[in-house]
Order: sequence, then C-alpha cells, then structure tokens
Amino acid sequence: MVEGVRSGYLDDRKKDGLIPDNDGNLWKAGYGKGIADLSDFNNTGTGKMGISDDYNDYSYSLKTNKKTGLEAAKQELYNFMENMRPLQSGSDALKQYLEQNMYVDQFLRALAVNVAVGMWDDYWINGNNYYFYFDLTHRFLFIPYDYDNTLGTNGLISNAGTQNPMQWGSRGADRMLVRKVLSIAEYENTYKQYLKQIVAETELIQPDAAIARVKSFQQLVSPYIDNDTHEDTSVSDRSAPWGDIGYRLLSGNDSGNYDSNFFRTKAQVINKL
Repeated sequence: MVEGVRSGYLDDRKKDGLIPDNDGNLWKAGYGKGIADLSDFNNTGTGKMGISDDYNDYSYSLKTNKKTGLEAAKQELYNFMENMRPLQSGSDALKQYLEQNMYVDQFLRALAVNVAVGMWDDYWINGNNYYFYFDLTHRFLFIPYDYDNTLGTNGLISNAGTQNPMQWGSRGADRMLVRKVLSIAEYENTYKQYLKQIVAETELIQPDAAIARVKSFQQLVSPYIDNDTHEDTSVSDRSAPWGDIGYRLLSGNDSGNYDSNFFRTKAQVINKL
C-alpha cells in the first residue's frame, strides 16, 4: 500500500516469485489527458498514452521499455481491453479470457483493500492512483498506490464508511474492468470473502485491533509533535478537514454518522454482505 513503484519494484516481485519476469511493460495511470478508466484508447482525450515524467501529460505513462517499446506497449494495452470488450458479462468465455490474461485474484484483493480502507481516490471511483504491468506473456497485473485519502475522508463519495462495497464506484462501461470481473459469480463471491477477511483479522483492520494499532502509532510520534512548527501540531482523533462525516479512529460506534468510528462502521457494513 505504501511502497513506491520505484525501479526495483518489479525486481523484488520477481525475486519473491509473484511475477515471472521484470522485463515487461510497466505503466503509471492517473490524471493526465483525461482519467485513466481503462476503457478509451484513443490517443487524444481520455486514455492518451505516451512517455513522460510529467503526471499531467498522459493518462497512461509508460515507465519501462521507453526507447523502443512505446508502440508495442500501446498495442498490448489496446488488445487487452478491446479483446475483453465483446465478451458477454458472466460468461464462461469471459472467465477464461480473464484467467488467461490477468492476475485476477490479485485484482480482487486490491479492490477489497481499497474499499475496506475507504480509498475513493482509486481506479474504481476516480480513475486514478494505480500502475499496471504486463509481463512477457501479456498478462495484466494491477498495482494500486497513494493511500492518503482513506479511513473516513469523503471526496467524490458521500460516505466512505457506509457506501455499498458492491457499488463502490461505477460498474458501467467507464470502469469496464471492474464490471467484467465482478460479473463472474465466483469472482464476486471471492471479493466479498476478501472484504470480510480484512475486517475480521487482527493483522488487518478488525476494529479493536486496528484501534490499538493506531494508538501505538500515536505513541511513537507524539514525543516529536511539539517540535513541529507548522499546522497540525497535535495528535488528536479527528478526520482530515475534507472528511465531512467526521469519522473517528479511536472512539465512536458503527452508525456511520458524525463522530462514529470508521473501523467499526466499515466492519458492520461489510459483514452484512
């Protein structure tokens, strides 16, 4: 969640056996010339692809194989989505295609984490804050990052705690990848199970354990806060200024109203699925 997708990112994943190679095409996706919705692959407007270190130049910016590989990488990305597009939602043909052409389980885990921590500035809602990698067999790997808008903030979403996890963002054509994947009953059930696992396990965000973990973090940093001469120079249980629900992390109930606890609210909503 917090590791930067630096030059050694793919090397580490290959070393750990998570991907078969590190020589494929790595893309950064987000706000550029239109949102990165993985739907429109024209070279003008939404979905513009290119090579740049400027975040605003392209929706999809190629990070590897830059010298000679841009056109081939564009074609690979185009083929992945356009070959998926005509396949009927929920069909065996679609399931077979997804299993052959993307890391489906990893994608489901990523979606579950995003929703469980209230990450609305993501692919599903905002078409933002993710990388993706095609290995040398042209298999798609989804890599989310940048989790500052989480744990109760509410930009572009009315309530990050109570929002239906099955309707977190659009499941229409503008987020075709989510719509297609979750149209497969097996994948939808797996996604639900991952959500429930995240709010049940103490190593993740089971409410009592998560509250204790936040307290331990506060104890680590609190001796140093008084030396900060800028804003936010105290440790307190309040949400970011743009988090209009006013979620708490250390106190409150599971109601999803002002001053309720984000962890308890999220667990209550997910466990009803």
